[in-house]
Amino acid sequence: MQAHGAGFAPVDMLALLKHPLVCLGQTRGAHMAHVRLLENAVLRGPRPFGGLAGLRASLNQHDRLSDQDRAAALALLNRLDVAFTPMREAPASSSMAAHLHILLASMGPILRDTEAETETEAETDEAAFAAQALFQNDEQGRALATLFEALSAHSTLAPDMTPSEFPALFDMWLMRQSVRRQVPGQPRLAILGPLEARLMQADVMILGGLNETVWPPMPETGPWLSRPMRAQLGMSQPERQIGQAAHDFVQAAAAPQVYLTRAAKIDGAPSVAARWLRRLETLAGELPRAKGDALVSWWQALDQTDTPPSPESAPRPTPPIAARPRQLSVTQIETLLHNPYEIYARKILNLRALEAVDAPPNAAHRGIFLHRLMERFIVGGHHKKPDAAAAFLDLAREEESHHAGGAALMQFWQARLEALAFWLADYETARADKVDASFAEVTGRLVLGDFTLTAKADRLPRYTHGGFEIID
Repeated sequence: MQAHGAGFAPVDMLALLKHPLVCLGQTRGAHMAHVRLLENAVLRGPRPFGGLAGLRASLNQHDRLSDQDRAAALALLNRLDVAFTPMREAPASSSMAAHLHILLASMGPILRDTEAETETEAETDEAAFAAQALFQNDEQGRALATLFEALSAHSTLAPDMTPSEFPALFDMWLMRQSVRRQVPGQPRLAILGPLEARLMQADVMILGGLNETVWPPMPETGPWLSRPMRAQLGMSQPERQIGQAAHDFVQAAAAPQVYLTRAAKIDGAPSVAARWLRRLETLAGELPRAKGDALVSWWQALDQTDTPPSPESAPRPTPPIAARPRQLSVTQIETLLHNPYEIYARKILNLRALEAVDAPPNAAHRGIFLHRLMERFIVGGHHKKPDAAAAFLDLAREEESHHAGGAALMQFWQARLEALAFWLADYETARADKVDASFAEVTGRLVLGDFTLTAKADRLPRYTHGGFEIID
């Protein structure tokens, strides 16, 4: 639902396609091979706009894909389009039962590992039933099936909702669903909650999650009753949960041997130790430090050596003569002087850095966009028109649909493009009587024995007196 609601944005789409249960009518290996093709071709770098249609257009314009790979990636998009047909054709407002049925009908072909298409209503029902059957394969699926059953049983109590409202509610319900993984356990080890641990005795007790907001949990007043209203009704205050959690902690900490643990970070951010743990540390003072210092010294001794460390030398790649490049551009010569290892990786090892998924347009994308725009502007003779500035902006709007991230480029740099268009029109008008012809993206080469040096001029105007000017 997130992928569909976001217009098949790259991050949401890859999260769906790379889910372990998703096959889209193929074997898992074939499906993942096609997903990697699609990801490297159009999902990395600036986002193609226009949903699945925009992704298809980007694939057709990709010049580094073979016909076979392009056909495989397009077939993957077609299968995804068929799977989302129930969601795409959903009415403007439906009951919760209808939304659940639509969701299951889309999940059927997404999870299916055999080729099939959903076309008729009977086949849609079959797809929904197949999706429910797949839920029984693991703990997560069974928890999801339980949620579907509970929502279906109470669906008549919910009002009608739009396709944009249902995903938010469904996410809220999912967050409240617990998944407990059933794995073969050690009979002498039990993982218990505070309530169960209160009823049992053990020789060794490990108390985990001693962080504020975890143990004790953050008191919740709820959205309906304020504290004065709870007092008037004779209900207990939310802080009673903290007292109950403290009682559970004391009961568990009274075991013969106790380990107190907590998470140093939660969601990547430093966490706060539970108030009971901080008070115990204050009370204990320096008592455990001597033993801790001894353990740290033992740990450090494991990495000590009598041999002094010797730093590795800088990489000096020396590929055989036959493998070395026979052609470089002028720009790459500068790179060769400052960072020869980059030329080695790119030209000999044939390595390319992958762009980030759904990356914003950067200076390189803007350069490609402007180079193509200037080439069309000059080669098409638009610079000679009386309304050259308007022609330049019209070409920019046309190029917007031919470049990944072109829409974002126009949104962020439209003011600069307009300023460039008027400056360029004035510049061309001022030198119109001096220039005989203009050429764009002109390539040249210099052959030096068995090595070729190449260069490309962004623009090459020829003057009436016979001279040329190189503009980069």
